[in-house]
Amino acid sequence: MELTKIRQSKQRDIRLDIAKGIGILLVVIGHVGEMKHLQPIIYSFHMPLFFMISGYFFKKRKIDDFIKKRIKSLIIPYWFTSILLALMMLIKQIYYRSYPVSLSLRDSFIRIMLGYSQDINKMVGVGPLWFLLALFFSELFYLLFSQKEAFTTSFVLAAFCFGIWSHHHLGVFPLSLQPALCATLFLHIGFLCKKHHWLDEMNWQKAVLALFIWFLSRKNTLFVMTLDMGGTFYADLLPTIIGSCAGSYLIIYIATHCARHIRNPFSALLDFFGRYSLVFLCFHSLEQCYIWPVWWKVVKYTPIFKTRVQNYFVVFLKIVWATSGTVLSLQSRVLCRIFRIKKPDQQRSFDLF
Repeated sequence: MELTKIRQSKQRDIRLDIAKGIGILLVVIGHVGEMKHLQPIIYSFHMPLFFMISGYFFKKRKIDDFIKKRIKSLIIPYWFTSILLALMMLIKQIYYRSYPVSLSLRDSFIRIMLGYSQDINKMVGVGPLWFLLALFFSELFYLLFSQKEAFTTSFVLAAFCFGIWSHHHLGVFPLSLQPALCATLFLHIGFLCKKHHWLDEMNWQKAVLALFIWFLSRKNTLFVMTLDMGGTFYADLLPTIIGSCAGSYLIIYIATHCARHIRNPFSALLDFFGRYSLVFLCFHSLEQCYIWPVWWKVVKYTPIFKTRVQNYFVVFLKIVWATSGTVLSLQSRVLCRIFRIKKPDQQRSFDLF
């Protein structure tokens, strides 16, 4: 009964909002290159978590309705943030006079159009924004696969295998298509969790089992990178997939306990981060590409900070930046329209990723 109240509060599943909040904080921490010791652990489950949650809320609909809806909620925010990134790049080039303005504009436009999830030769990737493209196309693929329910699992497995094979043998596809193909597997797992109510009866025994499975999947690779969805990198294929699912289950279990104490400031803050995780990601992308290197130089040469304190302080600055941008967006009608932000009583969990 208590779990039902948690899930139905204001038409949102608060525990999954909190899980997304935890996930988006892990995204920020994972992008601090100086914290390499944590990256393999974080990367082992944080992006599969988002795709599984998206799959949990996946609903079949007409393809044209889906495209219209997700262009508004994913592609428009992608384009808006990408244009801001291009303007920031232009300002940087003008300031340093290191690159002709016309070429900078051309390269920025090509970058936005191609949407590579990683750097390719001289073409720079779109950074964390790869997720928006991957989510759009993975949901589109999964919608097509689900038209024939009896073959959905087969289609998903084939898409996953082709995504990995093509990345190794055909090179990197534009529009983050290979991460999208692989992500259909996690969407399918999330959809099955909803269909079979696997997340309805969570207890500490299952959480301990999930922790054991996650640790077992990484017993020889705890601090070795085995999963990078943006780079379509899956080492030790089956253990990596199983471990990512177990890690995601653990995060949702923790989020479920936080949801029972939603009036706690920490739980409420995580709920806020998760509720507006798309906006948070976009502002984090702006900071990650051009602002945080400046912060890092300032912090690095400030004698009062030791090495570990420097890392944590940079993480703090990154979170403050993204949070400030999110709060600003809530106060702006224009940004609310761009990011498809609705009033809390009108929102549903599947409105944002």
